Amino acid sequence: MIILYSKFFEYLKNIFKESIAVALPLYRIMIPMIILVKIIKELGFVDILGYWLAPLMSIVGLPGSMGLVWAATMLGGFFPGIIIFADLASSEVLTVSQVTVLSSLMLIAH
Repeated sequence: MIILYSKFFEYLKNIFKESIAVALPLYRIMIPMIILVKIIKELGFVDILGYWLAPLMSIVGLPGSMGLVWAATMLGGFFPGIIIFADLASSEVLTVSQVTVLSSLMLIAH
């Protein structure tokens, strides 16, 4: 019975180690991007970047601020784009088709 408990705790320990090994690299990307997006949003640069990218985004039927999501995905990978999208989605109302188009653009940029 003791051997069974020790194997179980060893198994849980391995799961915890693997979880930490996966989570830490993601946190190294996510936390700075969340802080950077919050700073950019508070300083009003999202509106400026959205204004600059609006003509390009209007071609595919997206609001200009979603250009920031696409640009972040091209520069930093998929996770920064998702984080910025999650942050901007609270202030933007997008249809299902717009989210599909944006997701496709992010996938292509990835």
